[in-house]
Amino acid sequence: MKYLNEVSEVHKVALSMLLFSTCGEDEETLKETTVEQIADGIFHITYALDNPFEAMDFFVVIDRVRDSTGVTSHFHCTVFRSVYGDNGEFDIAIK
Repeated sequence: MKYLNEVSEVHKVALSMLLFSTCGEDEETLKETTVEQIADGIFHITYALDNPFEAMDFFVVIDRVRDSTGVTSHFHCTVFRSVYGDNGEFDIAIK
């Protein structure tokens, strides 16, 4: 992914999991995706804006959810302002 500004390593993992695991994108798409951190834990994701069949353009909030021992157990993602209307919330488990 191409990061337009500094993104923490934890958020880089979460963003990769988001795109690879839930969106089903391949490695090539991941390399060409642009990520801009808008605020802490809030990201604007874009890819292939000139191709309506493959394009991605959405914002996502990623929260780290910790278990009772303080270890990150999963990421909670909230997608909003998606150009394609696929807004929603979901969790990504860390295994």
